[in-house]
Amino acid sequence: MKRNNSENDWNNLIPLFTQDNKPGSTTEAIFELVTNGVSTKMDEWFFDFNENTLLEKVSFLIDWFNNQKNKGDVSERKIPMTDFAASKIKFTTELEDKFQKRSELKLIS
Repeated sequence: MKRNNSENDWNNLIPLFTQDNKPGSTTEAIFELVTNGVSTKMDEWFFDFNENTLLEKVSFLIDWFNNQKNKGDVSERKIPMTDFAASKIKFTTELEDKFQKRSELKLIS
């Protein structure tokens, strides 16, 4: 009876990455750096296959943000994002900081 057993010596292959691998180290791996990449938490707003749809989404987000930030109390106290962002838009820390500082968002195309 013939079995489909392959004999691979996986331990002799170079790993894709190792947790110990740091830039400049002598540990052998295909990739030197392990990262989660860009994490916007807002991919649905900033990625689209259609350029016009993308511009519409980004323009809507900017207009909504600028409109909401101007509705708040103009005193120095912080305004909770939950008062304005009714779970429609996920705010990053950077966007929340811009909101608290009442920064104006602009679309540069």
